[in-house]
Amino acid sequence: MENKILSLSFLVFMPLIPMLLILSPIFPRSAVIVRRFAKWFAGVHFIYSYLFILFFNPNLLSLSFKNNLLLFNTSWIKTMGISAYFALDGFSLILCVLTTFIFFIALIVSKYSITTKHKFYYSLMFLLETSVLGIFCAKDMFFMFMFLFLSVIALYFLLINWGTSKKEADKYLIFQSIGNMFLLFGMLILYYYSFSANGILTANTEALEFDEIANPIWLQVLTFICFIIGFGTRLPIFPLQAFTSELQKASPMPLNIIMSSVIFGIGVYGILEFNMQIFPTTFKEASLILMIFAVFGILYCSMSAFIQKNVKQIIFCLSAVFANFILLGLSSVTVEGLKGSIFMTIAVSLIFTALYIISGVVYLRTKTLETEELGGLSKNMTRLMYFSIPVCFSILGIPFLILFPAELLIITGAFTTELLDEIPFQIGAIITVFSLFFIACAVLKFLHSIFFGNMMTKFSGIKDISTGEFVSLLGITFPLLILGILPNIVFDIYNNFVMVIIDILRI
Repeated sequence: MENKILSLSFLVFMPLIPMLLILSPIFPRSAVIVRRFAKWFAGVHFIYSYLFILFFNPNLLSLSFKNNLLLFNTSWIKTMGISAYFALDGFSLILCVLTTFIFFIALIVSKYSITTKHKFYYSLMFLLETSVLGIFCAKDMFFMFMFLFLSVIALYFLLINWGTSKKEADKYLIFQSIGNMFLLFGMLILYYYSFSANGILTANTEALEFDEIANPIWLQVLTFICFIIGFGTRLPIFPLQAFTSELQKASPMPLNIIMSSVIFGIGVYGILEFNMQIFPTTFKEASLILMIFAVFGILYCSMSAFIQKNVKQIIFCLSAVFANFILLGLSSVTVEGLKGSIFMTIAVSLIFTALYIISGVVYLRTKTLETEELGGLSKNMTRLMYFSIPVCFSILGIPFLILFPAELLIITGAFTTELLDEIPFQIGAIITVFSLFFIACAVLKFLHSIFFGNMMTKFSGIKDISTGEFVSLLGITFPLLILGILPNIVFDIYNNFVMVIIDILRI
């Protein structure tokens, strides 16, 4: 019944329809028409993706909505075991819906930041959306790599045309290309040794085998590191966050949203899909090292957030803090840690989408994001302040807001880990709790530097948020409240996915 009603192939490639239409010479060049068409199509796409949640059976332990896309009545490269095979588990399903929602929001707010080359911009955004959805849905690792490569190219052209300087965009391209090289090398090792184990060429992630007993330790560690680095370039874990700091500062609001919310999820998904499920023994042995990196990253990035002088830099450092929080939860190898990490991935995507919209709105009106030049904007921007308070309180982990259950689960997981190195994990959890002080200081600095204190005379005439900005912020802050009060709505979707990974790790 699932396949007759919903098609994963259509979900993934649906954004290519508006991309081709917008690029066609018969499509009007009017910026207004292009924007409205893109927004409405993105809204329909989000609704279609949400139907997958309605038809999803959370009690299944296997993958759902399986779809093998045939090219000329055959698999993509059948003789080599490579195919366009799509399927969803509980986590990838949530990421797909989250991706379509965030792209919808990003296209709404693009009106205020994108003023040139509208047809090219919206076409690239739809191409990027297809590539990200393909990453989450593809169960063939080479097909997944193709989407990863496509996402880098699409984002690079977005950055070089509407974002930062060519130097920073080139740096991003090189950084992500190096990450892709590590991933491809790791995938090729898996591909070869899976063939040597069962005699069948396959790139299907469900059928891949890597015998951690038969294969040498150095090979396991090498392949494991390839995937950690490859996916770590998407997830700004310590010390990889340093490579994208300036990029986020110079990019416009919509691209900030995509990089901090959508690309962020790719890193978490990849570590869960490859490092934890294919290398369970290696992951457990490396968990202490990962925990040390995570705790140090949390402490370093939270302190860095407090001393920043630019609003976007504060936001970026805070996003890096929670990337390391997620790594801490994963490294604990507990049900609580994994549940908390996945929930935090969702929470961070929504929270930092809201924060970058807030910073973008402020910049559009003041033309600055330096903390020393702002202040007192609550007098003229009361509605923006009312949205900012629950978003910032969410970061503080206030009960009944979205980040509270995630932080509680991750810290609990670190305290209750059953690994042999449980004492270092408990010490790490204690250090993490103390780092919440610096997080709180950075958040309060963010609020105070924008809305409180004395307002400069030149800002006395600025206006509050527009209707479009109001709708965007309302759409983002609403789930922050709902999921904080009723987190089980999401827990129930990916609970079995977590239990499957825990069973693999216990083997």
